[in-house]
Order: sequence, then structure tokens, then C-alpha cells
Amino acid sequence: MARTNDPLRRLFAAWFVAAGGSGAAACGQGSPGGFETDGGGPPDRFVDTDAGIRFPGTLADAGARTDAGIVRDGGATRTDAGWELPDAGSPPPDVDCRTAPCPAATFCDLATGECKSGCANDDQCSRGEICELDTHRCHPGCRDDTWCGVNTRCDLATRTCATSCWPGYLRCDAGCCTATAISAGANYSCAVTSQGGVKCWGKNKSGQLGDGKTLDRATPQDVVGLSTGIRQVSTAPNDSYCYRFGSQSGPCSHTCAVTTSGGAKCWGSNRMGELGDGTFNDSLTPRDVVGLAAGVKEIAVGTQFSCAAMSAGGVRCWGKTLGGGSSITVDAGATPIPVPQVTSVVARITADYGRVYMVSSGRLWTWGVFSDPNPTEENRIAGDVIDVAVGDWHSCAVVDGGAVRCWGDNDSGQLGDGTTTSSVSGVVNVEGLASGVLRGAAGGSSSCALTVSGGLLCWGSDSYGQLGNAGVSTRSLVPVDVTGLVSGVREVSVGSNHACAVADGGLVACWGSNVYGQGGRLRDWSADEPIFIENP
Repeated sequence: MARTNDPLRRLFAAWFVAAGGSGAAACGQGSPGGFETDGGGPPDRFVDTDAGIRFPGTLADAGARTDAGIVRDGGATRTDAGWELPDAGSPPPDVDCRTAPCPAATFCDLATGECKSGCANDDQCSRGEICELDTHRCHPGCRDDTWCGVNTRCDLATRTCATSCWPGYLRCDAGCCTATAISAGANYSCAVTSQGGVKCWGKNKSGQLGDGKTLDRATPQDVVGLSTGIRQVSTAPNDSYCYRFGSQSGPCSHTCAVTTSGGAKCWGSNRMGELGDGTFNDSLTPRDVVGLAAGVKEIAVGTQFSCAAMSAGGVRCWGKTLGGGSSITVDAGATPIPVPQVTSVVARITADYGRVYMVSSGRLWTWGVFSDPNPTEENRIAGDVIDVAVGDWHSCAVVDGGAVRCWGDNDSGQLGDGTTTSSVSGVVNVEGLASGVLRGAAGGSSSCALTVSGGLLCWGSDSYGQLGNAGVSTRSLVPVDVTGLVSGVREVSVGSNHACAVADGGLVACWGSNVYGQGGRLRDWSADEPIFIENP
């Protein structure tokens, strides 16, 4: 409080009290150094102004005279030392905060009814802070997810922001990470993380996820022992044509990866030696491929066989037969062997259920598992080939300049020429893609193209929504834009009935079938447009 000790004012106060308030009007109003009243009565409260003390009202019955002087509820107090004035901004002494609100930056002490300095709720704290009700002080915390940053969520139990990877991100040892490569296969998917690890999700009957189990997974799982040091992963394209030494068996899938040092590792089904570890035993975790500890440039996984393009040139394969007419009893063996006639450096290699395709010096070569064991050139394609993609019964090539040309079955429009007419001996131009395409992808009866501007277009079968355009048709005979992925896409891969992409920022999105969790979602059987994968 401010205390009035001016002698003139103290003299007037003493006179005023002794007079019982009479004669106050005689003082006048606004006299310099005097006292100002509102109309002749004793004060209800007064105001210290340049002109003096102004009494705006009359003394209420609530006033009480004590030994210390006249005490006014809610106003000034007269003591032997003078009149005490309430501080500006302080709550009046007679306010009980249990029945009236406190001003800003204060809280109500329910025990005394006083307003005290401190926070009363979160709204009185800065963003990123909460009010600790025990101390009534602001400190770092959250009240919902919007108060937290990227890849964090509000733990409502502790009211603190805890690490929680947002959809599209992958959970890694150091927190949340992104993807650098993606491979969609036969009802499962795998990605290489920005930390060099491998994550897989979806169908896992053969142990193809590499997590040491055979349970299907709807969210990305760590591949045992591969948390770092991996630069490429390849998934099995089809699990419907599986054999074991001449007899057809149930579904099978395996997965392979290339390390940053050029080594090869595989895991999953091994009925025909497709893991390349010298045995025919399945493995739920990665095994080293015999003789390929270094020197591998790229690896391609087919149905029950694997092939590696070597950095120094040539290709080595293992697993199911490389040829032998219609025989399926002759296998390449459980360890890699060189492919005859292939000694050049390979720019790109891929495989489907029974054939291998490779690009070398702008030329496309292919050979079969069941027939045509010797590589032959696909000379039907005009222009230098820069990329190749294969589905179940069709293939597409990207040529220099970015045009896309396809051939094979076309019952679902997977050739993209606007018809359903198959092309067995020739190739067709994909409608609208005469230039500007960087890479192609194919799987099942669907095809996709990644443009140089990072846009994504798909065509063919859409029975599970694998075209990603939120359409209502079961197919498209020409390319359509994938919803939300018109720029910024880095990688794309098409599986047997779903597709996945590494989108802008390295985030992973999938669409199409999710029956086994291959779309990376805990809910929904299928999605007709890209949805960012979820995390456990």
C-alpha cells in the first residue's frame, strides 16, 4: 500500500474524523494541494490526484472505528501514521476468490480465499508449458499432441512429450528415421532405413520378414541383425508357384539384401536353395550367401531363385533351375554359380516368377528359369533401355528420353496403351508417357512410372485399389495420377496386389491390399489411395 504522510493531509484527516464528516464540502473541489470530494459527504474511498485527495462518495455503514482509526472495507484505512491506500492492481482486501475470479497471473488460495501470484491453469502458461498445480508454476509439458513437435506425442499420464514416430516414418535405434529404398513383394513389403537397417511387414508364413518369427505383421519389424550397413533389399514377387524337388508345395517367399560393403544376405523359404547358404533349410533370420561377402552391385529375387549383378561384371544365380526345358527338377544349387555368356557390367537386374531381366549398355537381356537358359536380347525395343520392370506376365521398359514401352499380357490394361489386347511379339507405347519417365515398376497385373519431376502414375489392375487414384473402377487402360503423389516421390515398388513408395522427405506410403498387413496399416483390408504406414 501507499502511505499518505503529508502534514496538511494528516491535519485534514484528523479534522474530518473529529467533525464527523461535516464541513467537507467547504473544502471545495480541485483546489491545489487540497482535498477533492464528489458532493459533500464523507468518503466511500478517495483518490490521490495532483489536486489532492478526492473523495468520490460517502462513508458507508460498513466502516468501523477502531483504536487504529477508521477501517473501510474495500477502501482506505486510517491509521495513526495516516491513510493507507490500496495498491493499484491488487485485489481489494474484501474480495473472496472462492466466490469471485482472480485477476490474470494469479490463482485462488482456497484455504484463505486470497488471490496469490502464480498460474491457475495451462492457459496462463506459454506454449510448450503446463501449470503444475502443486506449485502453481509453469514448466515444460503438454496437454495434447498439438503441444509436441515432430515425431513426439503427449503422454497424458506424465504430461510430457515422448518420442512416437508419426505415420510414414520408421522406428530406428536412434529414434525415428526415414526410408531410402522400398520393395513390395508377394503380400509383404520391406524398406531400407536412413540408418542403413531393414524393416519388413506383411505376410510372414515363410519367415520372409526376417524377424525370427512366422507371424504376419501389420507394422514394420526389424530384420534380425540388419540394423545398419544395408543399401538394397529385394522381395519375392510371387508365392504361388512354389516347388520342393519336383513336387508343388504351398506358398513360399524369401528376401535378400545387399550390404554397403557389397555382401549378400538372404532369409525365408529355402526349399530350392534360394537362400544360397549351401543348405535347403528355411531360415527366419538372414544368412550369408556363400561366396558373396563382397562385390555385389544389385540383387534380384524371383520365385525360389535369386540373382546378383556383380560390380566387376557378370551375374551369379542360385536356387531353382536356370534352364533345362520344362524340367523343374534341375536346380541351380544352394550356392551361387555364374550365368553363362554374361560378363559385362549390369546396370539393372530384376526378376519375376520364372524369368530374369537385365540391362547392360542400353540393351535388355532376358533368360528363363523353365526355358531359354541362355540370355537373349530383347531387340524388339527401340532405343537405349535405362530401366526394366516385370509383373506376373508382362514387362515394361523405360528408354532413353523417358518413354515407356510394354509387352506381354494385357487383360487388365497393364500395358497402358488404352486396350486389352496382349502384345506377345511386339511392344506398345504407353499412352501419355512418350517422355519424362525416370523409372518403372510392375507387379501382378499392374504397372507404375516415376517421372523425372517426382510424380507417380499407375495403370492396369485396380482390383485392390493398387492404382492409388481413389477410383471406383477395377482397372485403368491408361496411366492415372496416384492421389497425393504428384511430386517428391523418390522410389516406387509394385507387389502382387499392392504398391509402396518412398515419398517426399523419405516417408513411406502404401496402397492396395492390406489383407496380411502388407500396406503397413493396423486397419482396413485395402486402400485405394496412398496411406502412410503406421508404427508400433
